[in-house]
Formats: sequence, structure tokens, C-alpha cells
Amino acid sequence: MVLSSLNRFTSLETLNLRFCNIGEGAILDDIGCLASLKYLHLCGNDFVSLPSSIRFLSKLVFLGLKWCKRLERLPDLPLNIRSVNVDNCISLFSIGEVASNWLKKNNFKLSCFNCFKLVEEEDWIIFFFKMIRTAAIEGMLLKNNGNSFAPVSCITCPVFGILEWFGNPSVGDSITVELPLPPHPSNSSDWVGIAVCVVFDSSPGFLPGYYFKIEVRSSQRYLDVLRRRYPTEMIFSNNLWVFYLPRDHPSLTNASTSHRFSFETYYFSPRSLENLKTSSIIKECRARLVYKRDLEEFSRLRYGDEAGPIGSSGSGSSDEGDEPVAKRLKKV
Repeated sequence: MVLSSLNRFTSLETLNLRFCNIGEGAILDDIGCLASLKYLHLCGNDFVSLPSSIRFLSKLVFLGLKWCKRLERLPDLPLNIRSVNVDNCISLFSIGEVASNWLKKNNFKLSCFNCFKLVEEEDWIIFFFKMIRTAAIEGMLLKNNGNSFAPVSCITCPVFGILEWFGNPSVGDSITVELPLPPHPSNSSDWVGIAVCVVFDSSPGFLPGYYFKIEVRSSQRYLDVLRRRYPTEMIFSNNLWVFYLPRDHPSLTNASTSHRFSFETYYFSPRSLENLKTSSIIKECRARLVYKRDLEEFSRLRYGDEAGPIGSSGSGSSDEGDEPVAKRLKKV
């Protein structure tokens, strides 16, 4: 399929081209003329790359690319994009430098189930650290500007070597984080937020067509923004769900020195309102406090280079000499 010119549709807000047998080169550069486009659905097509003009879609907030099995890399993305889905893009191997503009914003969602080539690249670890740094800095800026809204950024992907960075796991569906709250308001600690990692797997015992969802309870409060759902037949192996909470997120405002995150999981069918609660999906949880010194380390990372030493114990310094973090974490 070859698309005709799109420059007549400048008022179009949603473009749905799922499973239209679109091959390489069939999407013309004039797609960048869709000045009003917010939602672009290109799932299940056969192209290897996307036109670079996509970066001109200034109002685009969602890009759906799942099941594009030949897609190898992403183009530069618009500044306002908030969510990208590349689930089952099994040929995708890089989002590195092209994601730089995207990482200038926080509160974004990236889902990349079964993108095994992607998480094997050293740039993926750098992307992960830059995501945390961006979310942390934006969270601090919002606080300084008097904005009480603290958005959350998250990534879903196959398990990769970042687990060591989080420290020791808590087996099961909950984890308790010890917060270094200052003993007096005048003595401010330099921690800026919490990175949380959940390893999960879909049980093979449920029929295709079912979904499962994960809900997060932070102490006694549900985090509505962290409610995720996935088709059970799409999960082929253990996956990670990683999210970052700024220190000033409402769920942490009145936190005590011990803060508990629990993860409740349910199976459900779109045809039924019934939820089937299960605890077998969650394999382990990990969490790590993020400090200002971590952000300084992350700022020195560059795509295409080996990541410099970053401590795996949360100290901000390497505990294994000067071996690059990308190589060290991939040993796990």
C-alpha cells in the first residue's frame, strides 16, 4: 500500500492506519504537514523506518507502532509526545540519540514488550538513566514553580541488566522503602525521588483474549496514574515495569520513614466486568532512592559511548573500579 498525499488533511487529529500492509517508503514525507495530528496509529505494518518529517507533528502525543516487526529504529520525535508503544517490534534495536528531544519532557510512557534487540544495546541502559534524570529534574522544576502536580514517567520492557542497579529484590508483590527524611526541616536530604522496578510474567493458564492489569498502592493510597493493562497472550517472557516518583509526588507528601509499595494484579476480559485477582504475576520488586549525585552521573552519559562508572549500591560511586556501568550491568 502506498499512501496518497496527506497535505490536504491539516485539521486531522487522529490517523488510524493499523494493519494496512504499509511497506517501506509508502508513508510520504508530507505526513509532517498534519499540523493538528495528536494520535498516530501505525501498528502491524511492514516498514523498516519512518519519515524524519514526523518530528514536525508538533501536537502529536501518542505514537502506536506495536507489531511493526520490520521496524529497526525510531526517527526524531516531536517535543510534545507523551506515549510511544513499540510492543513486539522485534527488529527494533535503537532509540538512542533520536529520543533526545523526547527526553526533554517528563511524564512519558514507553511500552516495548518483546523488543529483545532493543534492550541488548548499551544505549538502552543510557536511555533508561536519562529518563530518570529528566523526570527528576522536571519534578524539581515543577516544585520550584509552585506546581503541586508531580507527573510520573514509566517504561515497560523485557528484563535486562538494570536490575543490579536497583539493589536487592523483594520477592512477591510488595516492597518497603526506607526514606531518609530529615530530622528537622532545616536539614534537607538530597534525595530527589524513588525509582521502582517490578518484574512480572503472564500466567499461561488463562485463555487468549484476557488482559491483566497492575495497580499500585503507595502505603494507603492508590496511584491512579500507575494503572497498567496488558493482553496475556502478548507476554512471552519476564518483563519489567519501571517508574519514577518525584519526592514531591502526592503519595510521598506525608510519608513516614518506611514507605510501602504494593502491586495488585487482576485478570479480566473486555467482554466482562469481572476481575479475577491473582498474585502469581508479580515475581519480584525492587526500589532505589535517587539522589542529586546520581543525576550528576547521568548527565555525563552520551549515546554511543560506554556509560561511565555509576555505583550499584546507591552511593553514586562505582563499587567495581572504573568498569563502565553498561558492561558491568550486562553481566547479570
